[in-house]
Amino acid sequence: MILEPPKVSVVIPVYNVERYLDECLQSVIGQTLTDIEVICINDASTDNSMDILEKFRTNDKRIQIITHPRNRGLSSARNTGLSRASGKYIYFLDSDDYIVPEAMEELFNKAESGVLDAVFFEAELLYEDDQLKTQFIGYKEEFRHSYERVMSGSELFPLLVYRGEWFGSVCRQFWNREFLITRSFDFYENIIHEDELFSFLTLLSAERVECVHKKYFVRRLRQKSIMTSGATKRNFIGLFITICEMLDYWKGQEIDETLDAAIARHIFNLYTRLHVRYAQIKGEVHLNDFQEVGSGSLPGHLFQLYMNTKRRRELDISEIYSISKYPKVVIYGAGVVGRQILEVLDKQQIGINGFMVSEKQHNPEFVLGHRVYSIEELHPYRQETLILLAATPKYLVSMREKLEEFGFEHYMDLDPY
Repeated sequence: MILEPPKVSVVIPVYNVERYLDECLQSVIGQTLTDIEVICINDASTDNSMDILEKFRTNDKRIQIITHPRNRGLSSARNTGLSRASGKYIYFLDSDDYIVPEAMEELFNKAESGVLDAVFFEAELLYEDDQLKTQFIGYKEEFRHSYERVMSGSELFPLLVYRGEWFGSVCRQFWNREFLITRSFDFYENIIHEDELFSFLTLLSAERVECVHKKYFVRRLRQKSIMTSGATKRNFIGLFITICEMLDYWKGQEIDETLDAAIARHIFNLYTRLHVRYAQIKGEVHLNDFQEVGSGSLPGHLFQLYMNTKRRRELDISEIYSISKYPKVVIYGAGVVGRQILEVLDKQQIGINGFMVSEKQHNPEFVLGHRVYSIEELHPYRQETLILLAATPKYLVSMREKLEEFGFEHYMDLDPY
């Protein structure tokens, strides 16, 4: 007799969570959808987590236990679970969190009826203490906007990014397992922020995704967890490698302007977080740290470039003279390079009248206290304004063409390095 595979595989990495594991497992075995398998990966726990797993397995044969002889980290544990899973759909749950009783049944029905690659949903936040509640005041994991239809990942991603509703946590995602397997998706091992990278790559490959306005997942915010631990060396390296992998993906894609701009915005947002974390752990990270996590040459090379950004050059006399001739100075480009050029100008006490962008729709109203204008708004002042081009070489040609189209004659490239 050939057994039918389960409808859903629930993968739970376990490492020293004896305090929370019982509640997590109770929430899974108590699901209204009973046709599930529960794959628990004991990642060399040193507390009583294994005893708890054994107790649950004795009473529920749907539970499988896989043991890592040494601690290999969250990504590796998830990959182990993914390789052993046999369900039509797969859900990754962290062992200090839990899910509501109807979660798997309703998500399975949604995915089946819509023939979906993935379902994204909301989370309830459970604070372990008042200090964390204050620390994360205003933080929510819910959709403030409506997403009422099936979309491709490349259509959904820009909406989530521009609306500030992108969350990279896989615990808020329900995936078709065959979709992941046939495209060879797995988690980047030995780093933190593997969720962010996995979610980015999988969503952009998905053809049918739907967002559900319901909190199926309960996230526990507790002291000393990965999410609340703040800036650490591991945190910085993981985020840096994540950005590098996203850049590597981005450069190899032929995509439309909307998605291209959304990816650029998202990577810039991550870079801003990276910049803050580096300031907090300055001096702790070195080039050989990237070799230790087996990340290849790109992150190491880009880390050297990143370190070079700490050594902004100064303007020479001719550049200062050229800029000071004009009554108005505007930086064309409000992204990373534009902010770096502003730092260079600030060193020389050269003020600007604002930033200029080709399209205001996807840009903030102010950047670092300076107004952001559209090229149309500054058109009447084109004769008296010097435009400093701030962009990577990929965009400089099109920016020059745009300036000439609108009659701007006074502009110059200014490399911040």
